[in-house]
Amino acid sequence: MFVRGTFTAVMGPSGSGKSTLLQTMAGLDRPTSGRVWIGATELSSLSETGLTKLRRSEIGFVFQAFNLIGALTVEENIMLPLRLAKARPDRRWIAEVIERVGLGQRLKHRPAALSGGQQQRVAIARALATRPEVIFSDEPTGALDTQSAAEVLSLLRAMVTEQGQTIIMVTHDPVAASYADRVVVLADGRIVRDMPQPGAGAIAEELASLGRPARAVV
Repeated sequence: MFVRGTFTAVMGPSGSGKSTLLQTMAGLDRPTSGRVWIGATELSSLSETGLTKLRRSEIGFVFQAFNLIGALTVEENIMLPLRLAKARPDRRWIAEVIERVGLGQRLKHRPAALSGGQQQRVAIARALATRPEVIFSDEPTGALDTQSAAEVLSLLRAMVTEQGQTIIMVTHDPVAASYADRVVVLADGRIVRDMPQPGAGAIAEELASLGRPARAVV
């Protein structure tokens, strides 16, 4: 359903199933039917311990609330997934990620000393540190001003275009969704629209149409 190396936005009204879909794809919830694959791994075949290990190495997360550890520096926050997985860091890749997010001069700072946009960049770098198969992002720009949001979305877009990263982003914002290759709209737990590279205006119109009564066919 979701293609490797692409950027997909998941949208829909409250209660449509966006969070449930994200949690199921990330192995946080088990599906009642169907199967979920991350790369070559089918998630239902894994134990809870196996799922935890998979999330540490193959899945990155970016949230609206940043979820940085205040007592750790920027560098320590970025390296945290590798420490938890007891994995040896690829120093060249980490250096590339830090350069990409533009925080090379902030590595020894703690999150409280950073702006919201900078904190979200740290969260993105942390998600990329293990070179995950996929990054799940839940409203990543919801707490940011317009300029910071555009910078974060441009960074996510670049990671897909230039690095082949796979990103699945839940958002309510048509402008944020317009950065994606594809927009999937949910309603009542079902996909009701699947739009390749729509603009923000087309996305907003599709979302608005969900609340309109269907027209009778004459």
